[in-house]
Amino acid sequence: MFRIENTGNLLSGTTDSAGSTDSSSKTGLSANEEAALRSGLTGEAEKSGVIKGLGIEKHSEPAAAAEQDQSAKEVKKLKDMWSPVAKGVSDKFYEEIVAIAKRVNCDPVYLSIVLYQESKFNPRAKNGSFRGIGQMSHVTLADSLQNVKRKNLDIEVNTSMSLNRFAQLSREKQLPYIEAYIMNAKRIAGMSANEKIESGKLYALFFLPGYADKPVLASKFNPKTAKYYRSNRPFDMNNDGKITPAELKKFLDDRADVWGITLPDDKTS
Repeated sequence: MFRIENTGNLLSGTTDSAGSTDSSSKTGLSANEEAALRSGLTGEAEKSGVIKGLGIEKHSEPAAAAEQDQSAKEVKKLKDMWSPVAKGVSDKFYEEIVAIAKRVNCDPVYLSIVLYQESKFNPRAKNGSFRGIGQMSHVTLADSLQNVKRKNLDIEVNTSMSLNRFAQLSREKQLPYIEAYIMNAKRIAGMSANEKIESGKLYALFFLPGYADKPVLASKFNPKTAKYYRSNRPFDMNNDGKITPAELKKFLDDRADVWGITLPDDKTS
């Protein structure tokens, strides 16, 4: 999936009343030089740092290669960790998890742990009205797809997808809908689209998105969340009548240990 950021009119010159472009633009380049920049024929201008001065980030080939190499390492790490536990999972599935984790700004290992906890990576998983690898309901799927349309998000989903049709998709094809769900859950939680999601908060987005950015997700003492506490009491790891993101993180860490999954070195992930 390719994503193109809108850079606006960074390369546009000043225009006179007749509508022509002034040869001495805000960039300090001639019209010919700007035309060369637009067409990608930057030559010496790029080497001298003109593009940097214009505020345009252009990734060098070594940087792009390093990024691809890092992604490949993360994919291999996921595959090596999960292969003994989850049989028959494609490389494509792990590649998509790594790519989605980067876009939603979370750790790919924890994203995989959440999805395995929810469904064992089984696209036909069903628990009551919840379906698929991320355990979505009719409401959460529809709301997520509406958010894609409303925000014009660059996520490859069918915005008319029903839950029954979604549940028939392969695990690989369900993943873009998980991305749409996470982006919508971040919106519901009051988080910015680019905000980093720590592990406990990531699971909270699946557990109770409206409270995911709060220090207490559910409490038996709070009438608004008491029913969620009662139905998820095992998450109250210290038996204080409250469920917090830190306790969800501990729950995920404990599950990962059972499955033999190596957690990220950064314990705050």
